[in-house]
Amino acid sequence: SIVVTTGAGEAIQFSAVTGKRTRTLDKMTCSVYSVAFAPDGKAILTASEHSPVTLWDVKSGKVLRTFGDLYVNPGAEISADGNSVLTFGQGITSLWETRSGKCLRELNDGSARGAVARFHPGGQSIFLFDHVGKGQLVDLKRGRVLRKFDMGWPHCAQFTAEGKFIVIGSREGTVQLWDVRTGRMMVRLIHLNQGRDWLVVTG
Repeated sequence: SIVVTTGAGEAIQFSAVTGKRTRTLDKMTCSVYSVAFAPDGKAILTASEHSPVTLWDVKSGKVLRTFGDLYVNPGAEISADGNSVLTFGQGITSLWETRSGKCLRELNDGSARGAVARFHPGGQSIFLFDHVGKGQLVDLKRGRVLRKFDMGWPHCAQFTAEGKFIVIGSREGTVQLWDVRTGRMMVRLIHLNQGRDWLVVTG
């Protein structure tokens, strides 16, 4: 299945095979900012303004769990094992237990308020960054900062499958590849001529 969010506050599920709409989740009050499938494909996590982050049953479309309210630029992610949920927005990043909906930890720091958060594939840490370029790799168990990054004006992030590198998309029109262990930027791609050309900077 594929899930698409709309500015009208809907999360729509489509069949990846036929392209047909299979379900529209209950209409939210505001725009849906992010969606994510649970690893087993049986549930969908959505984050929208002025509404709780919500876990939905794919088959029935019913609400399984909610994870607190976020009001500005909300987002959410589910861990690779499906046991934990991250919610982030308005300077608050929280870790939740999926099964119970219990908040396990709030991960906030003045230098990186968690405008966006990503689970590391290993499951032991998360990457937080704010929209002024302060990033942190944080140990989930202790809440301790393992590494700090200074990366311009980031907009989105994704770990490589093995978790050794993280790719950052910037609002300045760059794509950056960072070594997670050392905190060193390995490659920067700078788009030129409205994206028709790219300048590659290494080292």
